[in-house]
Amino acid sequence: MKRVAWITDSTTASFTTEGDNFVIPIEVIIDGVSYKDCEDGVRERVYNALNEGKTVTTSQPNIGEMVELFSKCKEEYEEGFAVAISGKVSGTYQNMKLAADMAGFPLTVLDSETTSYPMDELIRKAKSLYNDGMTLQDIHKTLVDEKRRPFHVFPKSLKGLYASGRVKGVQFLLGSLLSVNLIL
Repeated sequence: MKRVAWITDSTTASFTTEGDNFVIPIEVIIDGVSYKDCEDGVRERVYNALNEGKTVTTSQPNIGEMVELFSKCKEEYEEGFAVAISGKVSGTYQNMKLAADMAGFPLTVLDSETTSYPMDELIRKAKSLYNDGMTLQDIHKTLVDEKRRPFHVFPKSLKGLYASGRVKGVQFLLGSLLSVNLIL
């Protein structure tokens, strides 16, 4: 069995950097100050900033840091499998592919078309299928089919989604006025 690096970005809920697991941090920007998502205390800063009405945005991971990571992975692993945040909200998926090419690291990248908890499940499922003997290409095909099943997210508040531009003004206004929770 080939040695595989398992990679995702920090929008996953609980994927750890233990063993063959790697997490690429996204940039979190609070009132113009940039932080790495994986730094200690950043998530608490985000929650506090949102509660205080500060502007919080994110930016995709630095491509140079991805090239550096994939170059290191190339030394220890024969190939890699990555699950990226939805390509509809971030360029991370495309940049993972580009960075892997630049590093010369064979990487299969899955566009999760989602974020957070479902990404955790996709990467765990990929690892399980690999341990059962599937190739990374077959795992990719299986997960592409599997992720088509609906998964609903019920945000407690629309503030963060509105501030980041994920929810338009009219949606935010109507949702807030009518106390309607969106299903994402």
